[in-house]
This record gives sequence, C-alpha cells and structure tokens, in this order.
Amino acid sequence: MGFEVTAVSVLLGTAAAFPLVRGGLPFPAGFRVAMTLPIMIPGILIGICLLVLFTQVVKVPLSPSTAVIGQSLYTTPFVLLLVAARLQSFDRNLERAASDLGANTFNRLRLVILPLIFPAILAGALFAFTLSFDEFVITYFIVGGYNTLPIYIYTQIKYGITPEVNALASLLLMASILLLGLAFTLPALIRAMRRLVLRRRRSVDVPAALGATEAA
Repeated sequence: MGFEVTAVSVLLGTAAAFPLVRGGLPFPAGFRVAMTLPIMIPGILIGICLLVLFTQVVKVPLSPSTAVIGQSLYTTPFVLLLVAARLQSFDRNLERAASDLGANTFNRLRLVILPLIFPAILAGALFAFTLSFDEFVITYFIVGGYNTLPIYIYTQIKYGITPEVNALASLLLMASILLLGLAFTLPALIRAMRRLVLRRRRSVDVPAALGATEAA
C-alpha cells in the first residue's frame, strides 16, 4: 500500500506545485489552503469524515483502495510543499535558455526542470512512503477488514508483547536506517554517475575531433 500512496502523492503533489508557484490560478491563496488543509486537520477527524463519505454518501465497500485514497489525501500536501519550495528557488532563465535553443515545453520539462527538482521529488516520495507506512488513525477507519502493519502490531500488542512484534520492530528500525542512508547517498551517487558519463563523452569526443582535424 505504501508504494501506491507514494506514487499517487508524488504525481498529485508535483502536478499541483507548478500552478501554485508559477501562477495561473484564479484563487491561488484558496488553492494553497485547500491543498495543505489535510495537514492541519486531526487524523481522527479525517478518518471519520472519510468513513461517512465512503459508507453513507458514495456507498463503496471499505478496502485497501479506500485506505490508499485516505492516506494520499494526507501525504500529498507534504510532497506539494517540498516540490513547491524547490520550484520557488528555480532559475527561470534556464528555461528561457532552453527555449531559445529550440526546446519545446515537453523537452524543457524533461531535460531542464525535472532533473533540477528531482531531489525535492525524491525527498517528497520518501516522506510520503514513511508517512503512509506509519499511518494508523486514518487507515483504521477506512481499511475495512484488512490489516496494515501498524494495525497488525496494534492488535498484537493488545494481547501482550510477543516475539513477532519484537522482530517486526527490529525490521522496521533496520528499514528506516537503510532508507535514511539511501536518502543521503543516492543524490551523491547520481551526481557521480553524471560526472562519469560526461568524462566518457569528453574522452570520446576529443579523439574524434583530433582525427577530423588531421583528416582535414
């Protein structure tokens, strides 16, 4: 479930960050408040409202899909704020330079904007996954008869601490340490790979240019 919530949150949060920062909305202040409102509302209130919505208004059965919707409603604002903060410091002259060189809107997004805001998107994805993985209150109301890991641990603790709970806690701690290590090392690895690719390209281009000069 955490991966589905992360994917939805990254897509919605990144897409919403562009009009929030670049403008073009009739009510930008209202849009900002609406997008960040789930952060300010207590989780138990969100869970109860979604429970009433799904069971009384929409009348759909509670399932992991409804839990994904509820968790995405809570995690998307965090992705939005991280990506929006990066976009606010983005140098628009880079886009103008790419446009002057003939890049269309899609290529400017793919080759200029997304690579530069990727660290913020990655941070938002890790944030969303962590929040989804740890979410209990909202999920407890709308997941139906299914169990997520926090709900399973909660039900086990009610009957006393067991070796299974201790093992799960140890695994969660190790996974958290690995994710933190990945968050700190992945950007450096990406930069190192880019430098390596550029060096290889230069090592190939220089002999080719010398050969062309000698042939001329």
